Amino acid sequence: MRFDPILPPERAEAMKSAGFWPGRLITDYLDEALAACPDKVALVDFNSMTGRGTTLSYRHLHRLATRAALGLAKLGVARDDVVSLQLPNWWEFTVLSLACVR
Repeated sequence: MRFDPILPPERAEAMKSAGFWPGRLITDYLDEALAACPDKVALVDFNSMTGRGTTLSYRHLHRLATRAALGLAKLGVARDDVVSLQLPNWWEFTVLSLACVR
């Protein structure tokens, strides 16, 4: 099932022409960061429920997002499927969001 963009085509084209939509996915930026600085800190979070902090490098974030994407595919999630998620603002949300894009 494909969803039509909310914006009319002329508005979308204006956004692209103005440089606001560079035609890249967030995972493109992750892949770029992984290649340039794999061990640099990509994400820091604090779990208010456990009191535990988590720091992920680009390498680790990429690995977790790829594993989650493979898990979603194994469950039958395919391109253009709708995936809904509701998580606190913890690292797991970022990983699952990246996995859905991947």
